[in-house]
Amino acid sequence: MPGAAESHDQFGGSGHLTDSTGDGRAELVAGAFAENDGAGAVWLFKAGTSGITATGSTSFGSTSLGGPAGLSYFGDRFAN
Repeated sequence: MPGAAESHDQFGGSGHLTDSTGDGRAELVAGAFAENDGAGAVWLFKAGTSGITATGSTSFGSTSLGGPAGLSYFGDRFAN
């Protein structure tokens, strides 16, 4: 799993299951809105034949998607 554990990141404060690859298996998207002093981040965990795995997981912040830097609480909520 990318990144390092930091206190008060709120990892897993939001979560969503979605089949982003179209293979019939739901991947887990987990948010940590307090990551990096409130900038926030999101992790995508892939799904394999035995379920969700941290192998091959990735994380990104709001600036990766052209969003704001700094206190943005990225990953606080997910739309359905």
